[in-house]
Amino acid sequence: MNVLLPKLVAGLTLLAAIPLAPAQDNLCENPDFEGETERWSISGPSGSYAVSETGPEGARALTFTLPEEGGKRFSFFQNTDLSLAEKYRVSFFARSDKPLTILVGPQRGEGNYGSIGDGSTTTIGPEWKLHRLNITVREGTTLGRLVFLPIDPVPGGTVQFARFQFETVP
Repeated sequence: MNVLLPKLVAGLTLLAAIPLAPAQDNLCENPDFEGETERWSISGPSGSYAVSETGPEGARALTFTLPEEGGKRFSFFQNTDLSLAEKYRVSFFARSDKPLTILVGPQRGEGNYGSIGDGSTTTIGPEWKLHRLNITVREGTTLGRLVFLPIDPVPGGTVQFARFQFETVP
C-alpha cells in the first residue's frame, strides 16, 4: 500500500496542474431581480407585473398577472452587448397557469429595433421548469437587446420568470 501512495499523490498533483475551463460570466444584469426590475424594460397592461418571492426555491421572480379575458400582450427585454459572439445561450426558469409559447431573440437596441439574428421558442407550462435556448446573432452590435415575447396573445392568468443566465457559446 505504501507503494501506491506516492503514485496517488503524484497523480493528484498532476491533475491539480491542469487548468479548468473558466466559468461563464452571466451577461444578464440583475438576473435574480434583487434590484426589482432594474436593468429590465417591461411592457404589459397597467399594473400587470411585479417582482415577488414566489420563484423556484423561494427565488425572486418577475410575475405577470393578466386579465382572465385574455388577449393581452406583454414583453420584456434587457439591453446588452451582442458583439461578443455569434452564438449565445439563454437559460431561465418559467411557469404559466396556461400553456404559453414565447420567443427569445436578439434585436437592435436603437433605431430600427428589428431582429438581428435567430431566436428560439419554448412553451411554458404550469410547473417551474428550466428553459435553455440557443440564439444566433447575425449582425453583432454593442447596443443590442435580448427580447422575451409571447408568440400569441396571452390567455390570461399568471406567468412567471426567474433566474436568468445569458452567456456566449464557444
